[in-house]
Amino acid sequence: MTTNAHPRTGLLKTTECFRIGYWNIRTVNQEAQSGKLNSVMRTLDKFRIDIAGHSETRLTGFGTLNSETYHILYSGLETREEAGLGMALSSRAEKCLAKLTVIFGYAQANDTYDQPKDDFYHLLSNIVAKAHRHDIVTLCGDFNAKVESDASYAPAIHGKHGLGEINDNGVRLIDFCATHELIVSASWFPHKQIQKYIWNSLDGVTRNEISQILIAKHRRRCLEDVRTFRGTDCYSNHQLCCC
Repeated sequence: MTTNAHPRTGLLKTTECFRIGYWNIRTVNQEAQSGKLNSVMRTLDKFRIDIAGHSETRLTGFGTLNSETYHILYSGLETREEAGLGMALSSRAEKCLAKLTVIFGYAQANDTYDQPKDDFYHLLSNIVAKAHRHDIVTLCGDFNAKVESDASYAPAIHGKHGLGEINDNGVRLIDFCATHELIVSASWFPHKQIQKYIWNSLDGVTRNEISQILIAKHRRRCLEDVRTFRGTDCYSNHQLCCC
């Protein structure tokens, strides 16, 4: 799922802080009317997120939803309430003066066969290639990729502040970044481990940083920080990650 924000009448200046986030919210399909969607939107507003991607929405088909503070686009399977992506845009984002291309994705699990993974990155490469060359290109998503703290594997792509040991999806992600001159942004900012964890196992034993925010290498100075925010309660074992 992609969005483009190009110059038009609006208030945001390129010198202002603009927040982009990603959150696996673990379904809003049957709970939208019971308050979960509103809870998610209140959390985004609390942390002043301008554009947020959501995975596992489990909404069918294509459509839009609206809250008091956000306009929501979603895309899912036509007949089954599985997977699904959504994008929430604040009113400020819809009036954005900066040139942005924001891409949200959801990759296969690390133990998936190679072919679906190859297909995913082939499709993602085609989408990135279509972005305007002057846009600030940002990719956010649950890539199920771990990028280790040792930056020796690809020091130009990920910094020394990753978490855990690199897995197959992590290698694929780094190779993708190398092809498109992107960096794994969170690994360049020092934080306590509790501010890096994205996913917690249901038993609370295992924690990982498997969602990532990527940005063009030459745009690295545009980033002020990348971290997760705890206390974002929407009955999900994933944390909100934003830059």
